[in-house]
Amino acid sequence: MIGAESENQSLIIAARVPIALLGSLVVLAACSARESLGRNLPDAAEAGAGIRVPTLPTAKAACPAMAGLDGVDVTFLGNAVTIWSGPAGTAGPMVFYWHATTATSDEAVAGLGPGTGEVVRSGGVIAAFNTSNGTGTNTGDFTWYTGDFTTADEILACANQQGLVDITHIHSAGYSPGSCQTAAMVYSRAYLASVVCYSGGAMTMGALPDPTNHPALIGAHGAVGSDVYGIDIATNTILLENDLKNKGSFVIDCDDGGDHLNGGPARLAGAAGPGWQFFKDHPYKVDPEPYQSLPATFPSYCKLM
Repeated sequence: MIGAESENQSLIIAARVPIALLGSLVVLAACSARESLGRNLPDAAEAGAGIRVPTLPTAKAACPAMAGLDGVDVTFLGNAVTIWSGPAGTAGPMVFYWHATTATSDEAVAGLGPGTGEVVRSGGVIAAFNTSNGTGTNTGDFTWYTGDFTTADEILACANQQGLVDITHIHSAGYSPGSCQTAAMVYSRAYLASVVCYSGGAMTMGALPDPTNHPALIGAHGAVGSDVYGIDIATNTILLENDLKNKGSFVIDCDDGGDHLNGGPARLAGAAGPGWQFFKDHPYKVDPEPYQSLPATFPSYCKLM
């Protein structure tokens, strides 16, 4: 956020998030930061030099203006999505955020730590979904559906069309059912570089959409046997971690030892800042892996898988 007033507003929003999270957790049944990335869209010379870039979707409808927004609702294909974005002409990360069941898109402020403020100052786009379009297959607790990825594609296409996205930095994060949605997106969209899953894995795991792209993952959860509601959420998250590791992804496991009903606020607070840096350090098909050991900014309960 820009200025003291916006900074205070950010803190107020973040303070409200845990209350919403605790309400959402009850109904779950499944499933030193740099200022900018310092990288713009690859030009033709870079592409010719072998810079790795994903194939992106194209817009299906006229794109709304997206630059210079600070938590503003914008409509894509009939769906309202809260957008934080940098000034016109400044490329940066594209991050999709999926909130927990009874939370709101404001959860992104807590879930991405310094991310929303940094994007507004430095460039890029954060898109936090308000509600599902309800199409396709449910991905966890009837909150999000695979049809919502069509909206995500439209947002990405429009942001790229307007020069706001470093296409090597496309990421996703979410909490509870939003974590299940993020996990499902890994198995559905080949353009993702890295993801953070707070409490939840994929209901269905399978082949990656591009077997040569192995999105890096942080899985944050509580203790097996304690992090439970309907299913063992910790086990569900660890299954995702193991599947992606076996497919070639770089994986960090963060077990805070908490339970699912009460551990949400601390889980977000512990992993959000390191998670944002993780996104910046893990672009599309990064090689070599930048973390040979965990940075000191990670909580002590995190480990390399």
